[in-house]
Order: sequence, then structure tokens, then C-alpha cells
Amino acid sequence: MLLDVSLNGDEVAILTLGDGHRYTSQTHGIACNHPEATGTILVVKVNEPVPHVGCWGGFQPEDVIAITRWLDRNLLGYRLDLDRLQDDEYGEAWIPIRTPAREPGVLITYNCD
Repeated sequence: MLLDVSLNGDEVAILTLGDGHRYTSQTHGIACNHPEATGTILVVKVNEPVPHVGCWGGFQPEDVIAITRWLDRNLLGYRLDLDRLQDDEYGEAWIPIRTPAREPGVLITYNCD
């Protein structure tokens, strides 16, 4: 079964990769990609919206800075996964992260498109 993640602007989903269910979400702006990943998911309310990054042409250096700062303020211990950052499946609303336990994950955010 494939579960579609739909979020409000004040929510993010943290998908820790591994055993679990398959998830997808519409990403990459009007390009309308639908990447999939398997794992366990946790939906978290946040006080600050995630910066709108990675829409066109992948992540830019300023996007990396914006997401890193946002993670530091909102999800303590989570880090941007720089090793997976340039993989084609990642971009707006589907951001590669590492959990505090250093496990690979995906930060799924509200997609404004």
C-alpha cells in the first residue's frame, strides 16, 4: 500500500527510512514529482514554516543554509543529509535528513503548489 502524505503549512513529517509503510508526496513545485520511500513516519507541528527551497534545479547553497538554520531552530538534533542532497528524488517538500540517531530520513513539508 502506498500512502500519500498531505500536510498543512504548520506541519512537517519526519520519515525515518527502513521497515514500515511506503509513503509519497507531491514535490518539486509544478514539476509534480511523486517520490516514494519506505519507513516510519512522525507528523510534527512547527511554529515556523520550512523555507521554500529546492523547487527548480535542485538545492542551491543558500537553500542548504536556510534548511540547516531551520532544522537548528525547529528540530533539534536533525541534520541535512549532504551525502544525498544532490540525488534527483530530493527537492522541494522532500528533503534528505539524518535523525538524531544518524539514521537516514526524509523531511516532508507542505507543498504550496
